[in-house]
Amino acid sequence: METALITNMAKDMNINLTEGLTVKKSMNKAMVCKCFDLFDLSKTEIRGISKVDGHSRIISGWFSSVECLLSSLEVLESEPWQWYFVFNEVDQTQLISKSNVNMNYNCFTQSNVTLSDKDVLRRRWIMIDIDPVRPSGVSSSEEELAEALSVADKVRDFLTDKGFHTPLVALSGSGYHLMYPCSIELSQESDVVMKDFLSVLAMLFNTERVEIDTVVHNRSRLTKLYGTVAKKGSDSLQRPWRVSNILSMPESLEKVDFLFVKKLVDDYMDCNKPRSEYNDYGRKRFDVRAFLSKHGIGYKEKRVKGGVKFVLNSCVFNPEHKAPDAAVFQFDDGRLGYKCFHNSCSNYHWKEFRERLEPLSEPKPSYSSSDYNSFEQLSPDFEQQWLRLKDINALNAEQVLHIPTGFRGLDSSMNGGLAAGGITILTGANGCGKTVFLNNLILNACDKGFKIGLWSGEMQSWRIKNWIHLIARGVHSDKPEIGRMIDNWLQERLFIYNNNYGNNWEELFVSIRNLVLQQSVNLVVLDNLACMNINRNIEDKYEQQSMFVKALAEYAKQSAIHIILVAHPRKSFGVVRKHDISGSYDLSNMADNVFIMHKVNDDFMKGAKEFWKSSTVDGYSKFDSLIEVAKNRDMGEEGMIGLFYERYSKRLKCEFAEILHYSWEPNASILSI
Repeated sequence: METALITNMAKDMNINLTEGLTVKKSMNKAMVCKCFDLFDLSKTEIRGISKVDGHSRIISGWFSSVECLLSSLEVLESEPWQWYFVFNEVDQTQLISKSNVNMNYNCFTQSNVTLSDKDVLRRRWIMIDIDPVRPSGVSSSEEELAEALSVADKVRDFLTDKGFHTPLVALSGSGYHLMYPCSIELSQESDVVMKDFLSVLAMLFNTERVEIDTVVHNRSRLTKLYGTVAKKGSDSLQRPWRVSNILSMPESLEKVDFLFVKKLVDDYMDCNKPRSEYNDYGRKRFDVRAFLSKHGIGYKEKRVKGGVKFVLNSCVFNPEHKAPDAAVFQFDDGRLGYKCFHNSCSNYHWKEFRERLEPLSEPKPSYSSSDYNSFEQLSPDFEQQWLRLKDINALNAEQVLHIPTGFRGLDSSMNGGLAAGGITILTGANGCGKTVFLNNLILNACDKGFKIGLWSGEMQSWRIKNWIHLIARGVHSDKPEIGRMIDNWLQERLFIYNNNYGNNWEELFVSIRNLVLQQSVNLVVLDNLACMNINRNIEDKYEQQSMFVKALAEYAKQSAIHIILVAHPRKSFGVVRKHDISGSYDLSNMADNVFIMHKVNDDFMKGAKEFWKSSTVDGYSKFDSLIEVAKNRDMGEEGMIGLFYERYSKRLKCEFAEILHYSWEPNASILSI
């Protein structure tokens, strides 16, 4: 029986194929009604296309009710028409105008004017059309349809992992549609992203026998009128006509945010077209074959729609991931991509692949004198490269997410806390209380609902837990049930890196990115730089650190998180200043903020008068600790914040008599910190 193979493959997709593959070759009226309501077909154009003896005929209609539509379809059911509709939101004024020209209201007529891209107001659906490769103008066979379903399954699972909601799954007749609801404003950018989105999916999932259609990105794209018969070629036992059907649909269709679509494109398609053999600025197209051969990477080359796929013998990040799981892509326009389908490699793209093989590779302009005479060829998008003030969207500090530290004076100077997209360097002499400060800050942020990832190169995880419990517990006893309540409170808020996995930065960075992606972490704390193995194949440690902090800063911006990096000072005595931070000067230069922790003792009181007035320093004597804001890129406010240390609980407080409560406490009154 024809359905057997496909039905078995469809089990994991939880779809009902029975109606779609039935031998019945007449319209499914109930499905047409469902389609009419779901896609609001009273507000769009229904189009019929017939190809007989190589000649195409087109008719169209605009129908106020499904009853009128069904009546018109029944009259023409014996003829070889295939039925479609425009699935994006249509300008009703244009629809009425063109209907008047065609005289096709509640009926089908020969179409002189049909809807076009300029008549669409908004994208309402993203369609992924997955078809078997077969001779033109014929229906698919059972085996071909089964292979298309297998690819549809992989695409759906892949997009689910990327944050897409469950799609509507439909049988077009010879292939499958994944329909994702959306609400995307029309713009040149969204048009390009939608085109690139389909190109990325095609490059990732196309096989020799199944392809994702990359031309269905335009605004006025048609899709099958589900419930009607797909009549391609001759109706035969091997290649039968089938009734198109909606096979699966979630109870609630949730819209996909455009940002998820754009992020996928950005991740898998290098946004810049490489212009030379090794990505420098020149004339030649990047030579992927030469690049792979240079580094001894075995591969098999496949030409697919939209570009070339280089299937690697094994993944460069894990040699156990064998072909065909890892591949490099070169799109027809020259852009590049990389993908390994194993979860552990899900965050590796072209940039990471390139840096894995050539750690020092960074595009460096190297223009010859003749290049200056043809600069317009290198910079065709002049108007996009140089902005005028009116082209820039204003963004004030209130619109940026800030993570409160819980210390009022510090948060006030930072416009509410640590800004998302930034990096803070924390330094201070040995024993000044950096770890105590960080643990208090972490709990304060957790109490406000933020999520934190902590890597400590010095402290074992059990010791960190003891400190966290002590601070969170406060006046409460250390009974086991109290500890369990604190653990439950922090279950989805605090994530501590398992040091059994080592301190190699490249591996840690991958783990951090996974944590941010999977747990939506807002703040990452790295304690400290000296304990980290920044293995960049560079002998100069300052250059290592420079590249490291630049990568951190870039990642913080891209991911809209904040990163705190602890860096020890060069000296262990006297009053630490910003220039005393050990390592590359880029540490403080690239940072958005620099905090210096001071312990108020006799040594500090004596040394501080070198830098501040005696009267000012005398005022610090009442505090146990000081946080100096030595750099504040956003607000520009620098200064000292005094804190009191509660020894039995290791809590840092803004006021000596302040009583802190965390929200894990039964019937806790959550006080602002």
